[in-house]
Amino acid sequence: MIEDSSPKKLINYRTDIQGIRGVAVLLVVLFHAQFGLTGGYIGVDIFFVISGYVITSLLDREIGASRPRVLKQFYVRRIFRLLPIATTVVTAVCIFGIFSLAPNEKMLDVAKLAKATAFFSANFELLSSSNYFSAINPLQHMWSLAVEEQFYLVFPALYIGLNKLLQHGYSRVRDLKLILTAAMVASFVLAVLLSRGRGSQLVLSVASTTPQTLAFYMAPTRAWEFLAGSLVALTVINPTSRHKFFYVFQVLMGSLMILFASFRLDSQSAIPGIPAVIPVVGVVLIVLAGSRSLFARQIYSWQPLCLLGNISYSWYLWHWPFIVFAETLFPRSAIAVPLSAVVSILPSLITYRYIENPFRYWRGHTVTSAFILFLVSVTVILGVATGMRELTPKLAARTPETRSLSRSHFNGCPRESFGFKCEVTRFVGAETVMLLGDSHAASSSDGVAVATDELNMNLVISTFDGCPPFATDPKGIDCDFGRIRKDAIRLIAQVRPDVVILSNALSRYVFEDLSADRIGTPFIVNSELEFIKYLVDRGIQVVVIPEVPSADFFLEASLIRPHTDYRARNLLEQSDRNLLTGKLTEETSKIMGAHILETDSIFCPNGICSAVDNGELLYDDPSHLSHYGSLRLVGPLMMILERIRNS
Repeated sequence: MIEDSSPKKLINYRTDIQGIRGVAVLLVVLFHAQFGLTGGYIGVDIFFVISGYVITSLLDREIGASRPRVLKQFYVRRIFRLLPIATTVVTAVCIFGIFSLAPNEKMLDVAKLAKATAFFSANFELLSSSNYFSAINPLQHMWSLAVEEQFYLVFPALYIGLNKLLQHGYSRVRDLKLILTAAMVASFVLAVLLSRGRGSQLVLSVASTTPQTLAFYMAPTRAWEFLAGSLVALTVINPTSRHKFFYVFQVLMGSLMILFASFRLDSQSAIPGIPAVIPVVGVVLIVLAGSRSLFARQIYSWQPLCLLGNISYSWYLWHWPFIVFAETLFPRSAIAVPLSAVVSILPSLITYRYIENPFRYWRGHTVTSAFILFLVSVTVILGVATGMRELTPKLAARTPETRSLSRSHFNGCPRESFGFKCEVTRFVGAETVMLLGDSHAASSSDGVAVATDELNMNLVISTFDGCPPFATDPKGIDCDFGRIRKDAIRLIAQVRPDVVILSNALSRYVFEDLSADRIGTPFIVNSELEFIKYLVDRGIQVVVIPEVPSADFFLEASLIRPHTDYRARNLLEQSDRNLLTGKLTEETSKIMGAHILETDSIFCPNGICSAVDNGELLYDDPSHLSHYGSLRLVGPLMMILERIRNS
């Protein structure tokens, strides 16, 4: 991704760094292209280590040569190295996004992230907007570039300052190592704690995100990877032919560690915590042994790997937009994503040859020219991002697709970080209904609001995306940690509802977040049943809306692809969902005071599920109801509420 800004001969490479970069970018692309490398994202961790190594080597060489204005020249080279190709990619994404995403509101998300990219803050923008492992934004990958840029803003000045303060000679290097090691340990400890979910209350008090997300995206928790590379750069190696077999073993071990992490880590791994040690140590071993091992030099000097390393920055920037747009335009194609990843090499080669290298090696690198380039880059990106944002409402023709997406609030409830919360009081002295659950409860709230209004009942809404008011993981490693349940219980005690409506997508927590098998089924069902019993024991009637059947369609209408793609789906195809709803329905029916609103016959008459009815979309995506879909719940829900009222 990021490489040295000077000709290669200026750096004392211990092995071919370009080859290692080639491995790193290949791992990331294979991961994003869904080739089976569940941990391929560790290529970014490798990039960070190599960046720390290269930047420290450059600074040390400049300082050792007593060159003037080291810091200014460093930042000038960075600007000419990074901005031209980044500006090109962001501009291309925004322009193409107008045609491939409009009138979809994803345009607004892309515009926001483009603006953040202009000011090296894409990682901050992503803290509360998306999850890396379920990303659909074509600029999502810019978070790692932002982390590197933030490291470059701080580290060189500190490093040069430390060199001026410390004594010359061996003691200088020793003291530098001690300081960098202490900083690396502090960063690593912070990364471990946050990636394990520690400090959730503190994190939520200052940002609308989770500790794990903060650890993944932020520079302080990634700094230890950069500093590991810096320490390698400060380690003096005396090449010798002795112990050559040990060096071969060292390179093999490092390479195997990287391969192991690529295949064994996954979206549930606590990155950048302890699991990240495996690839970081692996690349450190390879670099340390490189100059002493002909074997390492032969492997990582292999021409195809070095070629990928040369274009690694360009390819990294281009591959993800190609993948996202391919997935958007050809959602049913099995080859669109992998093919797009391969095709993205072509623009990478072109921009490497005609944009990246000309700016990088241009002889007119001055502070003034760098400042002008920065202003031009910011102006261009802000211009295309603003144009994209302004065009969104103008391109949003009144079609079923845009009508279903036009509701940014449910029942007048403003969105709060990860969900909705509001109290709708209409009738003095009337019964109060509370809607609780995850995003599926939120998507059904329009229908619930209509039903309660027809029956002159008050309504309170409290939903949290991805978190029901009960535990979803036996190990407690989820976004709950007891907080969501405590908040729900506190609100119940405050409101004192007569009826609580529960709506949650249980299969999401069992088959996606927990494991690929059915080991979590008894736990997740029992967890909701325990919460139902807790409510019933306090005299509260409970209405359970099981997870609605999913629809087989893609809401990706755009100027290029103007129609929603959907087909009828057989209810029997949804075995995972049916297993959970069946167990939940069976056990809930045994609890006095608990009622089931059966959804199969509503959305899948005769066992066939369709996303469209009379030209209107019933879903906002394959599993969440649209406004029109939620209105399907009104009649059945009113019957249950009337039965509760009469009893």
